[in-house]
Amino acid sequence: MPDDQISKEIKMECYFERVFYYWRHGLYGHVEEICRIGLSNKNSNLFLIMYSALAKGMIQKTEEALELISKLSDRKDLVLLYNSALYCILCKSQNPDQQKISQIKKIIDEYSINLNPLATFYSAQIFWLFGFTDLCINFITKSKEIEKSVDQNGKTYYPSQATTSMTTLQGWVFLTSHKIQQALKIFNQVLEDKNNSYDILSLCGKASCCVRLKQFSESIQIYARIMSKYDFPELQVEKCRIYILMQRWELISLIQESKTILFSSFEMNLMMIFNNILTSKSEQAIVALLDELISD
Repeated sequence: MPDDQISKEIKMECYFERVFYYWRHGLYGHVEEICRIGLSNKNSNLFLIMYSALAKGMIQKTEEALELISKLSDRKDLVLLYNSALYCILCKSQNPDQQKISQIKKIIDEYSINLNPLATFYSAQIFWLFGFTDLCINFITKSKEIEKSVDQNGKTYYPSQATTSMTTLQGWVFLTSHKIQQALKIFNQVLEDKNNSYDILSLCGKASCCVRLKQFSESIQIYARIMSKYDFPELQVEKCRIYILMQRWELISLIQESKTILFSSFEMNLMMIFNNILTSKSEQAIVALLDELISD
């Protein structure tokens, strides 16, 4: 068996992080496709169903989104999450029902008093992904207050993973608010814990901070670290973006082989087109890539 096949087999899946990647780049159809791939292996995963519904909601396929998200409605422990998702889907619909949205917001406010760590994190993330930053920050603030609380036995209410996820989300809120140093401090704080040294979203956040600080080599090293353990081929495209910033166009062509492991070559083709134009490649080669880009 070839070495590259062996290495691919032992890499871990990271569907949620790949969903996050495509969402950040506004490729909601790609989000749906990642969810479809994930559900083909884990057909009962409610969170992949949820992200698929949210992607449909974001592009105003409201009826399809509502039908999918209804699969969460029977879970009493996910009442907050279900209504948070419902709120975002309805707010993005072509004709928002303001009365219905107000009713759902009251339910969210009611259930946010007694926070379920898992539902709280995903709700905060959903609000952030849909641009409701104030709601997201409100949930982060509440969760941080509860993290400091202990029960009668001296144990914290929040499991460590929920704390890590919420802290990482806080870092992304800072990053997308152009507070780079604050974001970097948070990502480093998470990654300093040996148990979180491969936390993908914190690593990706740190890599993004490094790019903004023009620490390009370190950013590339971080992406290579993630790909050494996880099946995350889209990060090859992130490396391409960095090569462009470094004006190292010749390196982009070396990553073309990654097209075979990406379910969509859209982004890679786009970069190859720019590369071919700048390196004065033949018109036929550029037209062929444009045709593939359009059909993807």
